Amino acid sequence: MPNKYSYKAFISYSHTDQKWAQWLHRALESYRVPKHLVGTQTSSGPIPARLTPVFRDRDELGVSSDLSDRIREALIESEFLIVICSSAAARSSWVNREIEEFKRLGRSERVLCLIVEGEPSVAGASNDCYPQALRQRFDRGGNLIAGNAEPMAADLRKSGDGRSLALLKIVAGVIGVGLDDLRQRELQRKQQRMAAITISSLLMAGVMLVMAVNAIVARNEADQRRQQAEDLLSFMVGDLRSNLTPIGRLDLLEDLGQQAMNYFATVDVKSLTDGELLKQSQVLTQLGEIRIEQLQYDEAQASFSEAYERSAALQRNDPLDGERLFNRGQAEFWVGFVHWRNGSLSDARQWMTQYRDSALELFALDSSRDDWLQEVAYGHHNLAVLNQDSGELESAIDGFNREIEILDTLLDRSDADPGVQRDRADAFSYLGNVALMQGNMPIALEHYQQSADVIRSLVEKDNDDARWLNDLAFAVQRLGETSALTGDLSSASTHADEASGLFESLVTRDSTNLNWLRASVRPKITQAQIFAAQQRWNDALGVIEPAVALLKEIIEDGNGDLNVRNQYANALALKAWAQKATGNSKSALDSIEIAISELVDIEKTDRLNDERLGLYASLYVLRGEINIGAGERNAAADDWRQAHDLLQEKAPVSESPFLLDPWVRVLTWMDRKSEAKAVSDALQARRYQPFMPWPD
Repeated sequence: MPNKYSYKAFISYSHTDQKWAQWLHRALESYRVPKHLVGTQTSSGPIPARLTPVFRDRDELGVSSDLSDRIREALIESEFLIVICSSAAARSSWVNREIEEFKRLGRSERVLCLIVEGEPSVAGASNDCYPQALRQRFDRGGNLIAGNAEPMAADLRKSGDGRSLALLKIVAGVIGVGLDDLRQRELQRKQQRMAAITISSLLMAGVMLVMAVNAIVARNEADQRRQQAEDLLSFMVGDLRSNLTPIGRLDLLEDLGQQAMNYFATVDVKSLTDGELLKQSQVLTQLGEIRIEQLQYDEAQASFSEAYERSAALQRNDPLDGERLFNRGQAEFWVGFVHWRNGSLSDARQWMTQYRDSALELFALDSSRDDWLQEVAYGHHNLAVLNQDSGELESAIDGFNREIEILDTLLDRSDADPGVQRDRADAFSYLGNVALMQGNMPIALEHYQQSADVIRSLVEKDNDDARWLNDLAFAVQRLGETSALTGDLSSASTHADEASGLFESLVTRDSTNLNWLRASVRPKITQAQIFAAQQRWNDALGVIEPAVALLKEIIEDGNGDLNVRNQYANALALKAWAQKATGNSKSALDSIEIAISELVDIEKTDRLNDERLGLYASLYVLRGEINIGAGERNAAADDWRQAHDLLQEKAPVSESPFLLDPWVRVLTWMDRKSEAKAVSDALQARRYQPFMPWPD
């Protein structure tokens, strides 16, 4: 009987997984069912020779003005639903809705899953790859019923089935046969193909020998060799990289990377076809990402620059093709990102501006595309963060506000998409950071509260989603830290307790998650600061000493990045204050020395922001106070001079409390008390209250 469906399958996926959706779409539509199975009767009717057509929304929807109705229609017309599962898909409200809609058609048993990233084991975990609807049960009438469904999944990851076997599992599910039937047939195909290749290779060798004198054929041979070389490179930076990443041996690709770049340097971009431009751009981008993982930023820059050259040439060949413009924009982002990492802020700004402008141009091609509008939001966000890092705070505020306006528009379109809500909360948080850098504590608290409110609304809708709990913990922690800076110790303690409880619940859920483990220290530091401000020194030591020990352990295990080392130095500084106050000056000096050594290492990377620079200077101030208390006046004077030298360029023109607090102390100890009072009065006018009393 003829198939009653217009589509053999509907592929549901997050935009992040577009490359896998494209691969699966091509693989299914080009798959030839073994001849001996064609026509076999199954519950879905006779098995066809080809699995066509397969619906993939970005190819099939065009410019439909009613996206939801068109998707619903396509789902009704599709025999199977194939969900590309990843952590991005798990967060996608659209993927979740497509699954629900398909299951409500009474076709739950025809939902197939292809895992490309993340883990399917723990519902709600940060790396969960299953959208919620996959685990929901529906009866044959399409009604939601109690219990959890067990999705049928193929695992494309190398640690799972691998690409070939995963595809066969999906095909077996679609045509309704056993996997072994296809595997045996596929093995026969490979054997036949290898025999054919061997015979063809021998014949080709003879033909090439005869035609070697022909220049045109020599050129064709060169083209063929180039194609083979690029296929090999694509495998090595793609599939081989996937195998090497889990075992931490990307170093094995270093020689390949250099050879690849030498090869690409010989290629004339103008001579390439569009297909060759696309393939080379993709390989170069992957190679750049590998080099970033290896912290080889100069080499990564070379790869991304070559990728940009090819994607730009591809886009010039068809200026109205949005996907080509999108790819060019991604290349612009990566080039700017590496400049940023290298500290070349002016170059980073140039490329990030190009990326933002490409996003605006992309959106102008089709203003109905939410994903393209979101690219515009990302463009404004990147430039705003860059302006923040450059100290151009008003421009940063303008950029974050533009981002929020776009996100508000997206929320109106997408019915409160959680991902967009999360981006909006992030933008409010960045506005809070800028306000804090300006010394405007009330505005910082207002923005941090806005961020927390957005995330709390997501938690209220799903209080078991680890992503929202993680974001809420950080949002509440920022509220606690800022409340403490204003002297509102009661609110600070309440927020720190809530943040601590949230982080501890997350660590209990997954004790191997280092991000949660090290983040759990932050509210402990805040609580210790509160005790210090109340001069409860033993209580402060009781909280801070375990925090210092945990951070030290993380660093010694090789997991101490810049933020962890900054936290460690901050915790040690607080420990030193408490040790000094309890009469243990020798131990305080030891803590100070360790903290200073951490900040010296950070200084070598040219990553001393205002907060770290202020902490650095505060350590010298504290050491000077200990030395003056011990009668070591010359040593104390040297310490304060070092603190002064660190601060003298930025502090006099800054509004940041992180710089101005130690500046007040330095000026006081250097007997410039009138200047110190002017600065402390300005800080207190902005509601700043020091944890430690100002020196007399």
